[in-house]
Amino acid sequence: MDENIQFWAKLVESGQLDLDEAEKDIGGEKYEMSGEMPGKKLWIDDIRPAPEGFHWVKSTNEAKQYILKTGLKNIVLIDTDHDAGDFQKDGGDYVKIFDWLDEVGAFNLTIHIHSANPVGANNIRSIISRNKENGWAEVKNS
Repeated sequence: MDENIQFWAKLVESGQLDLDEAEKDIGGEKYEMSGEMPGKKLWIDDIRPAPEGFHWVKSTNEAKQYILKTGLKNIVLIDTDHDAGDFQKDGGDYVKIFDWLDEVGAFNLTIHIHSANPVGANNIRSIISRNKENGWAEVKNS
């Protein structure tokens, strides 16, 4: 959890996150951020460009920043690859995003996996599966 607190602190210091307006429990029991952008779709992939209507990020850390800035309750879909390719050095493969969201107690996530890596996709699916009671769901078509 210390890594998450340091991450949030960096965002606050850089002006990317207003801590006074954010609604979250860093202790991990609840994770919800306020935001002004309803209905956002997040595309996480290092190579394939985002379809129209999606915000495209290429690294795990960039995805975390977007999620913190936008607020989870404002993201209606996360469409993800698994392998981060050259961007792996910026936070690891994309499964790390879901590890992080699981750790901070995120809820009500709709996720589509477009990875060609079956092992990696199944690793993400296992995180989704153990969070079903928190409202996590995988959709087959985005």
